[in-house]
Amino acid sequence: RLKKLYDTEKISIYQFPLAKNKGEIIQYTAPSGARGRGNEKLESLIKYVKKKIPPEEIEKAYVLSFKDAIPLWESHGFKIPEYNGTKLHLANNAGLDLLKGQIVIVAGKFDEAPDVYEDLYFDIHPEATEKPKRGWVKVETANRIKKIWLFDDEELTKIQQEKINLYLEQSAGRARALREAGAKVYLFANYLIEDADIYYDK
Repeated sequence: RLKKLYDTEKISIYQFPLAKNKGEIIQYTAPSGARGRGNEKLESLIKYVKKKIPPEEIEKAYVLSFKDAIPLWESHGFKIPEYNGTKLHLANNAGLDLLKGQIVIVAGKFDEAPDVYEDLYFDIHPEATEKPKRGWVKVETANRIKKIWLFDDEELTKIQQEKINLYLEQSAGRARALREAGAKVYLFANYLIEDADIYYDK
């Protein structure tokens, strides 16, 4: 994105190996993590979560999911974390330490609204006259190829990947699995994060 906006090739990207977690991040990639237009996909996601996580761990766990799905999770007996009287969700938990060392369920793949990407698209392609299209796009995440429903413009795909990855990693990071030996994060989304220790596809 910077190369395109500043019309330069003089930007270098460096990658460094990740430190091993003291705790554990387990990612299930079978569910897409999408909520559907009216949260209609969340009932099946909750059913899947209950199938994969032992009941004794669900009792202790805190859920980070979509903001407007909080009542649904609570109706199924799941705990939602709070900070200063505000219930936490996928988009408002950055930097908070109150879940360190806990069991955290990150359920869902948060993304910006489509019009955010459409505005970016016209910034990147000022000559464009039609809105960008979405479709199944093959992307490489955590050294694996996955098909994800994204905007299919190459530049926009990269930006969208950055944003989805950011929200997932921020949420998974609340348990501080890197530093806390007892921390355990269960992540349910088909966009793989590099920090996960184990991936399950079924």
